Amino acid sequence: MKRIKKWQAILIAAVVICVCVTGFGSVYLTNAYLTDKHSVSNTFTIGDLLIDLKEPAWEGLPDKDGDGVPDIADGILPNTTVPKDPTVIHISGVSAYIYLEVTVPREDLQLVENQSMVTSPQLMDVYQYVINDGWTEISRQVSDKESKYLYAYTNKELSVGEKTIPLFNEVYYPNVLEGTLPEGEHQNIQIKAYAIQSKYLDVIQGDVTEKMTKAFKLYWTQRGDGGQ
Repeated sequence: MKRIKKWQAILIAAVVICVCVTGFGSVYLTNAYLTDKHSVSNTFTIGDLLIDLKEPAWEGLPDKDGDGVPDIADGILPNTTVPKDPTVIHISGVSAYIYLEVTVPREDLQLVENQSMVTSPQLMDVYQYVINDGWTEISRQVSDKESKYLYAYTNKELSVGEKTIPLFNEVYYPNVLEGTLPEGEHQNIQIKAYAIQSKYLDVIQGDVTEKMTKAFKLYWTQRGDGGQ
């Protein structure tokens, strides 16, 4: 098998959901676009390949007070869902395979069930979501502080002008017992998008899921910097 040595066509874009949990059991969501170099743009180009990471549902929500936060996200209570639909768009260049990496904080949470029962503290993801068809989880790393999930868009490779199906449609904040999380503590969901030129997967054996898994592992290993 031919070894992949060059990864100039791998792109990284990022979008961060910043969630501040208050002492009254509500949460406040803001949306900011950050690159791995802390730029204000979430569009990247390397060589002749350009992708973008968008959230159309979130970006289209009303924001009457003009503070940059959709009205639905102001003072969200536990047991609530918020529209979030991370979607990757192929802007220009050669065809590519797409990945999304989602990092979710973990905390010891107590949940309220059946309006009266309270569960014992349990270490779990602070936010939940359901991935859509067309995406496949290919790895996960779980620690006491966070869960990091890597998803491959196995539905198809993307050509110019095409976009992925959203990874998920909404984020759910469970029915957390008031006071479980410290007042004012920020809980961030970070989403990063990666694109690998399709031609690099042609030298790897296996079905599309196997190819995408192996290709990403090769990329991660050969970067030699832990992906930073």
